[in-house]
Amino acid sequence: MKKILPNRYFKEHPIDTRSGAYLMYAMNASEDVMSRIRKIKEDHVHVDDEQAELEKVIAELEDPAELFRFMRKELDGCNGEVLRDRLLKFESSMAPMIREKILTTKNERFIDNAAFFFIRGEEDPGQWILENYADIQDPFARSMMCLTLGFWGEEKYTDFLVAEEGNFSSEYPGKKLEQGPLIALYMLEELARWSEQAERGQQSQPEV
Repeated sequence: MKKILPNRYFKEHPIDTRSGAYLMYAMNASEDVMSRIRKIKEDHVHVDDEQAELEKVIAELEDPAELFRFMRKELDGCNGEVLRDRLLKFESSMAPMIREKILTTKNERFIDNAAFFFIRGEEDPGQWILENYADIQDPFARSMMCLTLGFWGEEKYTDFLVAEEGNFSSEYPGKKLEQGPLIALYMLEELARWSEQAERGQQSQPEV
């Protein structure tokens, strides 16, 4: 079986399912998770008139500057999802603004929204992240950008992510920031395994 790292590495570096990086991973790795969240909200969560009106406002926004302003705001789960969907509708206009801001912001809500944007967007942000990583000032933002790389499935990120997992572990012990690059490595490992299985399946196909 193809491996990007030895089994020992993953045994010595377990995933912490209570970390912010894991939550970000879970919310983006499967649409089923978001569907369940929406269903719970619809069935059990009372939406007051103010939140309902805000949802309508966000859903109709077309000005990138206004959407950008909302990225810093504390929104409930449903309105946050509406905002993120809206950001992607204007991806080409939003990307330069978000990339510039992620370098300096310390606002965790903005960082979360930026990670969602990079993970779900159509444009691969990997090369930009690597080229600008050293200029990202906030450690949480760096951790989330590492996690983002895992969603884009490039084995070339492995050495970088291993190094960042070690840096976060030593510089910010107990903060769980190492989970960003670590979960990305787990994702790359899984991708490598499935890629090898697919290749074996193609090789075993009889000639027509």
